[in-house]
Amino acid sequence: MVFWITGKSSAGKTVYAHRLKRHLEKTDSKVLLLDSDEVRAYYSTGFDDADRERQIMRLAKMAVIAESQGFTVIVAVIAPKKEWRMKARKLLKESVLIYMPGGFMWEGTEYEEPDHEEMMCGGV
Repeated sequence: MVFWITGKSSAGKTVYAHRLKRHLEKTDSKVLLLDSDEVRAYYSTGFDDADRERQIMRLAKMAVIAESQGFTVIVAVIAPKKEWRMKARKLLKESVLIYMPGGFMWEGTEYEEPDHEEMMCGGV
């Protein structure tokens, strides 16, 4: 199972992800948190559309590996475009999208809020 937490900058994704991790660890000893900011620190990447999509797919692929090894995975990432989120989540066996409202985006950057179709997508 992968919990895909998305929202704008400063919406509370990381705080929520850490709380969810602590909660899940009470019943599941194999929980992995992939926070986009932490993962980004290990890769030379920017914030244009190509780099953002690459980062989202990188996180999804890491989640696939962990999920296949029995981990419950939490991914916390801005993921501003529905197309990218759907593409990433289709790689996963089972996922739940958690949208964090609020926050902000840098000038010139838009965020497509999830719609009903996306919220119901649970992977393959």
